[in-house]
Amino acid sequence: MKAYNCKSKGQVSLEYLIIIGIGLLILSGFLAYTFYYSTAYNSAENGQALSLMVNSISGAVNYIGSQQTGSTTTFTFDSPGLNILDSYTCNNYLILASNGFEAAATLNLPVIGELPVNTGQLSGQVALLDVSGHQVAKVSFDLPVSFINVSYSFNSSNFLLYNLNFLSQTGLDVNNINFNISVYTLDNVLIASQNETAVTGNFSSAINLTRTYPEVKIIVTVPSLSIASSECFIPGKQLQITLLNPESIGTSIPFQQMLQINSSSYAQYEAQNLQDIQFSYLNSTIIPSWLESGDLATFNGESSFANMGQSLLLKPANSVTFSSWIDPKNLPLSGNISYLFSDSFENGSRGIIGYLNGSTLCLTIAFNSSAKENACANNINITTYNWTNYVWTYSAATGNLILYIDGNELNTTTSRDGELIRYPSNSNLLLGAMNTSSDNTLFNGTMSNVQMYSTLFSREQVLQLYEEGLAGTPIAGTDVLGWWSLAGNLNDLSGNGDGGINNNILFLGIGSASSDTVYWLKLDDGIKANSELIIDMNIYPASYNMLNNRTTGEAPQISEKYGSYDDGADVFDGYWNFLGSSVSSSLSQINPPGSSITVGNNEIQINTTTADYAGLISNATFPTPFILEADVLKLSGAAAGISQQTISNPYGTNFDGYVFSKYYYPLSGGTLEGGLTGVLTSTSFNFTTGLMGLALINASSELIYRNDTITSFRNEISPTFLSSEYIGFGIYSSSPSTSLTLRWVRVVSYPPNGIMPLAIIGNLV
Repeated sequence: MKAYNCKSKGQVSLEYLIIIGIGLLILSGFLAYTFYYSTAYNSAENGQALSLMVNSISGAVNYIGSQQTGSTTTFTFDSPGLNILDSYTCNNYLILASNGFEAAATLNLPVIGELPVNTGQLSGQVALLDVSGHQVAKVSFDLPVSFINVSYSFNSSNFLLYNLNFLSQTGLDVNNINFNISVYTLDNVLIASQNETAVTGNFSSAINLTRTYPEVKIIVTVPSLSIASSECFIPGKQLQITLLNPESIGTSIPFQQMLQINSSSYAQYEAQNLQDIQFSYLNSTIIPSWLESGDLATFNGESSFANMGQSLLLKPANSVTFSSWIDPKNLPLSGNISYLFSDSFENGSRGIIGYLNGSTLCLTIAFNSSAKENACANNINITTYNWTNYVWTYSAATGNLILYIDGNELNTTTSRDGELIRYPSNSNLLLGAMNTSSDNTLFNGTMSNVQMYSTLFSREQVLQLYEEGLAGTPIAGTDVLGWWSLAGNLNDLSGNGDGGINNNILFLGIGSASSDTVYWLKLDDGIKANSELIIDMNIYPASYNMLNNRTTGEAPQISEKYGSYDDGADVFDGYWNFLGSSVSSSLSQINPPGSSITVGNNEIQINTTTADYAGLISNATFPTPFILEADVLKLSGAAAGISQQTISNPYGTNFDGYVFSKYYYPLSGGTLEGGLTGVLTSTSFNFTTGLMGLALINASSELIYRNDTITSFRNEISPTFLSSEYIGFGIYSSSPSTSLTLRWVRVVSYPPNGIMPLAIIGNLV
């Protein structure tokens, strides 16, 4: 059987620390006890017999670990009969139970094999096997079926897939077997079971578990032969997280807990888009969660680009390989250009340039002879909100300029042999632009993992780059000129020190190499005052997809297709993601003359040209305190923001409340007031894009603005709040052409005394 890490009844972590001592103790007495077991305790009570049975099996396993591969040893014992539900082998741990007695032992080898469940004297054998380069002890008994060969896996629909065949002592298939397979939690709660009759040879089937469990116990029994194959199955790794609330008041119920994880610490286990992460309570109940962000570079198409400097290392003349992942938000119309990178200030007459032209991707190289060569791929499968890897290579030795998309060669252009690339002496390598001016040619979307080499890559190496994905590392044995993972910054990870200068790039995205991955967990019972809650972060194999729109989801912009796994409505008290083409029925619009509200392109845009408020208000109230937050894509004009309303009828254009933005103003009348009484002013709060938030407390307000870090600003004006409030978001214009564009809006629980419970990350197991 396959066996994985598990926690069994009565097991403590200390047992793992003393495994060597136990192994030596058992080994020293093994030969003396072998005969003693089979003669002295035939009439002993169940507890003594069970202990001897455990010692006999563990002694044989520990002894065989010091022998050559292929070695065997035998053992005998008197079995009092086993309680199958509590008796199982799990990787390096054995637990047996009978009539209220329990015995356990730590093993120095992973064990595969079956447990005879009948009473009487039994003989067994342990063989030392090599399984995929690892030593494994195979336990078998002198029974018609001495070994049940089982393998398990999960699929994304929560089906436990299994393959098994029943083998004799000599390794031959035993046919016409009737068996039962049952799946339990580690607390012995039956999850699912299945009976099969008269199976022949290798048998495959699946069990629907209705949901994913971080760890289960599986028992295959053959009642007619009184034999069972039992084991634990855990699909991946696990982190235990302690959520500590030191405040004198408990959280709200339910409560949204923000959890910040350094995913780069677990990148070797995680899927590139973190689809294999799921949270659960210790009893295996899944915790609804929402993946907010990681650290990929987001370019706004208007003012965002990165200046990587003038280093000569970034100007390879003979051979070059350039790789990047892009996720465009908009594709330029045919005839328009969106630059991905460049090292030229001279309109393409020198240097290197990569750009999108409609649905065409082009690369241009200028040579010392002043000649230029283009390699373009027309009508390629680059779409919005979809990750694409492009690689281009050039070699002066061959003159070949080659373009690859997602590992596939799409275009090869041959220039004159021996031409060297010509760079302007004062040029900078730019990402997302061709020059430093805002000329509507800047890249609009997300970019990740840019790599540059002075060597020519083969097709196999290019394919390897693609298969490594967003979190891939440079190919070994190559001359890396620059490596910018764009995981939260523009640092050069190649060691050459060519980090870039950020021009309005936001690091909002996702990736397993992120150092700042943010999750939101919905804790149904919250966290009591002065107490802690321990939960599990389960990391399944990278091929597993735990995203499902209901219990595990992500911010809508993270999916390849917008909103594919957005379960924000199941996590937050209030949530709107503007997926589709119309405003949610849970919101009412305020559209005075000269204003417009448009939903499309997976966002909402609010515009007004009059000195009035335009926006949306919730049809329902939310109990205070809470936090209202919005993901702002664009903010222009005199004032725009998110607001709170206090009136019972929220549908009129005149209502009491306030808006946090570049300006504060009373909506019930009066004049526009600049700043927030000296706390926030239009200069100290130069907000354009990112996360904007407003915390509503019982007798005061607090502005929360977070762009990688959380900063709070106290409002000196203290309005009175009701026990429940409507919420709103929109703009107020004191001048023409004011606009606010949002990607999503949410209502989040206010933490106790404004302090989010502390998350203490445990060890990976």
